[in-house]
Order: sequence, then C-alpha cells, then structure tokens
Amino acid sequence: MQDELLTIGGLMACGFLATAVMSQLLMYFVALRARPLRRALWTAGLAYWAATAAMMAFGGLPEIAYVEPLICLPGGLLVFGYWYSEFRRTWVADPKRLPKGGVLINDNWSDGLAFIGLTVALAAIRVYARHLF
Repeated sequence: MQDELLTIGGLMACGFLATAVMSQLLMYFVALRARPLRRALWTAGLAYWAATAAMMAFGGLPEIAYVEPLICLPGGLLVFGYWYSEFRRTWVADPKRLPKGGVLINDNWSDGLAFIGLTVALAAIRVYARHLF
C-alpha cells in the first residue's frame, strides 16, 4: 500500500512539473489577446492535456490507467490558479490592456515562438559548449 501511494505521489509531482513547464512555454503564444480567465484556461488547459497525454503514453501504470487524467488534476489546478493571478494582475495593472479600445502589449504569437526558439538554441549551445570544453 505504501509503495502504491509513493508511486501515485511521484506521478502527481511529475504531472505538476510537466504541466508547469508546458504552460510556461504556451503562455508566450496561446490566447494572447484573451481576457485573464480565458487566457489562463487555454494556457493551463493545454498544458494539462499535454501532461496527461504524455503520462498515459509513456509512463503510466496499468493498474491505475483509468485514473491517470485525475492524477495530473491537482497540479493543473495549481498551474491554472497561478496563471490566472498573473494574467489578472497584469491586465488590471496596465490600463492599456483594458478592453476599451486599448492596444494589447505583447500580443504577437510569432514573437513568443521566436523567443522560445532562441531560448532553446542558447540552451543547446551552452550544453554543447560545456561538453566540448
């Protein structure tokens, strides 16, 4: 029983970590013009879906296969709460982001993809340089 609880706890932690990392990437190009609630739902929801799909495809246990989507749910809810508070704080704090004709800042998804690509390229160069020297 204790081993099963440790396994489920480990899977929950991995699900949370995968959801958090995926949402960090998605926030740069998903629903940039949406209000805070909708943007947080899209960002955390897609990340939760990706984490659950990865867990079911690569790492789940056959005994608990029917509840694997629920294992990532607490982490997904935490990620949603975090992004909702961040997006809401940004939306309210910046008067230009209000929907009354204001221009949204950072609403170009291609800039977000370019930022992620540049970050990955720099990380790869750093890892390569570390192993080279």
